Amino acid sequence: MPLKSPFLVILSESERQHLESIARQYTSPYCDVIRAKASLGRHRRSLLCQHRGRVGNATVMLRQKLGSLVELDERIKELHRQGLGEAQISQALPGSDLLWRLWTGGHFSKRNFVRAFLRSLQHPNRPA
Repeated sequence: MPLKSPFLVILSESERQHLESIARQYTSPYCDVIRAKASLGRHRRSLLCQHRGRVGNATVMLRQKLGSLVELDERIKELHRQGLGEAQISQALPGSDLLWRLWTGGHFSKRNFVRAFLRSLQHPNRPA
């Protein structure tokens, strides 16, 4: 079931047109498109997942995914505080690196994932 915001958002015509143009663009950053669609009240009830196909209740599933990423972030940072390096932290994460690389067409590895999370420690105000 889609969630309703308790906040009333009133957009001017120019703001609505601007958000509409962002929501239609295929070249905009994905997060900008999603934010624009959410601001316009266009929440998706389902989404397409690479390894699961169509997934219903998109809001709940995305919140669960975010929760697991937050837990993973905490685990990576805790291992780093214990003095482990990138390679050791990568080995401690679930799944094989080969699986991560195959799953993402070679664009993703556990070590790069760890490196991105650790980079957020160095630059806390910059997204990983």
